[in-house]
Amino acid sequence: MPDQRALDDALAVDALDASNRMLFSAMPFNLVAVVFVVIVLGTSVSWGRRLTWAALMLVVVLFGLAVALAYQRRRRAGPILSWRWGVVASAGAGAGWASLVLIALPPVNQGAFRAFILVLMLGVSSVSLMSTAASRGRFFAFNVPMIATLTAVYLGSSDHATRMLGMAIPLYAVVMAVMNAQTHDIVTTNMRLKHELREAAMIDPLTGLLNRRAFSGALDAAVAQARRSRELIGVLYVDVDNFKGINDHFGHDAGDRVLVEVGIRLRDVLRTGDSCGRLGGDEFAVVARGLDHHRDVAEIAQRVLTALDEPVNIGVDRMTVSASIGGSVIGDDSDAASLLAEADTAQYRAKRAGGRRAVTYKDRYAASVVAGSDTSRAG
Repeated sequence: MPDQRALDDALAVDALDASNRMLFSAMPFNLVAVVFVVIVLGTSVSWGRRLTWAALMLVVVLFGLAVALAYQRRRRAGPILSWRWGVVASAGAGAGWASLVLIALPPVNQGAFRAFILVLMLGVSSVSLMSTAASRGRFFAFNVPMIATLTAVYLGSSDHATRMLGMAIPLYAVVMAVMNAQTHDIVTTNMRLKHELREAAMIDPLTGLLNRRAFSGALDAAVAQARRSRELIGVLYVDVDNFKGINDHFGHDAGDRVLVEVGIRLRDVLRTGDSCGRLGGDEFAVVARGLDHHRDVAEIAQRVLTALDEPVNIGVDRMTVSASIGGSVIGDDSDAASLLAEADTAQYRAKRAGGRRAVTYKDRYAASVVAGSDTSRAG
């Protein structure tokens, strides 16, 4: 299972995604609601005021739409935990609806019109309870401007009935805040459960790395991204040397301890954005993204070899672990399967050359030793 910090970060991304989708899907509702309000205001409000408010709301809706689209474009590049413009868009929507109270100020002698405005505004606020359930910041950003303006206008009226309605609005706001807190807890608990179940299906239970299926998905995504952005990526195939001998001589518990330690050291040497998985047994693989040059794969492989030089504690004993590593770099016609196959071929050549070395796959026929004294060919 993922650690708490990683889970919290993932939930933060999920919450922003959920809220952003709600923001995006609420745009048609806002447009229809604006048209409806403009029509039903009737003779109580001049066409000039109606059109002014409609224009303001149109600007708010377009701003929210721009925020949603901009977020989705940035999201494709990776988690954007600080992308909080959705809160600003929600505040703009709340302020836009609050402006209706100022533009269509209910006359004292039109009780039905006054009640219509109040019911409409509170109805919009109620809708926001679910549409912002994944983000409490967006709930308050939307409701505070609207509720505060509505309360100020109704309490400032010279009509006693209107002032009584204004006194009830803050109570309504408190009830809505409590309901939002409960709804938010339910939604985030459900999101946490789904995330943990998803992680359980993707994580190798022994090492905590990606399992074979999840690593294949990460490699597919990295190749697709590299195709779009012309990014240079590489793959390392890591196989622990003489692992069967370790199991036979020290026992399977010691072998598991070695695999766990190899996984830890692989994570330690990887850069931000790289992915690492256990393919099965004593085989591991790494996706290295954002490379500057083909030789970067060899440098990363050398860091892995250096990290493995430190002896591993297996109970009362300490032993040195080595690995054979094969590397490949994306080419013009490479796909995920061919990249992994090339890295595996290069790893096999490193193993045959004596192990404790890394070999990069140069092309369809050759590989060069980058952590050894000779040059071999992978066929």
